[in-house]
Amino acid sequence: MTMAKTGRAYKEITFQQLRSFCETARLGSFTAAAEFLDVSHPTVWKQVHALERELGTQLLEPHGRGSRLTAAGQVLLEMAQPAVTSIGTLTRRFHERLSISVTRLKVVSTPRIIVEDLPECVLQYEKRNPRVQFSLAEETNQEITSAIETGRADLGLTASPGDQDNPRIEYGPGYQLNIYLITRDDHPLAKKRSVRPEDLVDYPIVNTPDSFPNPAVNLQLADLGLFRTQPRRVEAHYAAAIRRYVGLGFGFGLLGRLPNAIPEPGFHERDMSRYFRGSPIRFLWRRGIVLAPAAREFMETVQQMLGASQRRRGPGG
Repeated sequence: MTMAKTGRAYKEITFQQLRSFCETARLGSFTAAAEFLDVSHPTVWKQVHALERELGTQLLEPHGRGSRLTAAGQVLLEMAQPAVTSIGTLTRRFHERLSISVTRLKVVSTPRIIVEDLPECVLQYEKRNPRVQFSLAEETNQEITSAIETGRADLGLTASPGDQDNPRIEYGPGYQLNIYLITRDDHPLAKKRSVRPEDLVDYPIVNTPDSFPNPAVNLQLADLGLFRTQPRRVEAHYAAAIRRYVGLGFGFGLLGRLPNAIPEPGFHERDMSRYFRGSPIRFLWRRGIVLAPAAREFMETVQQMLGASQRRRGPGG
């Protein structure tokens, strides 16, 4: 039986129409289909009849207290049922696929932070997040900001104060470094029971005058006259270079270190944070974006592991 296409309540075939039709065919009545779909009986009836008007033919016919498929209805059921089933489970399948899909997270930081602070955090993070494709890249402080601004990286970690007024960058807390005196085991400062800032003046410092990201620390060292002590045969800016030349006997160094860091063999390390302000390490990301769960979890991992060490020891060790 064909049906004339008169005033149409629906402009095109919808998923709701097909689903109402398929469930009515499966369950044998509009009432049963409405109960299964958790909608009213008139809603199912209207959707099925709208589908019949769209296709121009009767799909269901009365049968006892319910209904049964016509020949045309059987054809449509065979065509539509796979699609309806597939779309009906789309939400569940989407979330299942999403849960196993690869998430990418790129973090940029300075060589010192990557080498000395982050290894255990990275291992712990990857253990907890095996489906995250994690990458870590070395950059200078200036390059870190650029990488975040341009989207080359998702998250940065830096000791640099940065430009607080940069409209493209957001900052968040990370953890704190204490200032440590680094000498060889045989250096005179290593043999002293206690060391005060004025005790450093008698020996050459390996650091450059601007080696600390915190300008207040650099100014404090300059006010002490540490950079006037001679001979100063080496001026090193980066932690690896400072440590290397301290080990070669060119003087002492001052470095930002985690409170629970284990001294390297042959070196004497002394926490000087009671005299020198520590360096805060901060996260940065592009302003205006919503941080992905993978990025937030990495931040939390670092804050918990490295911030906890600061709380256990406290300033001055």
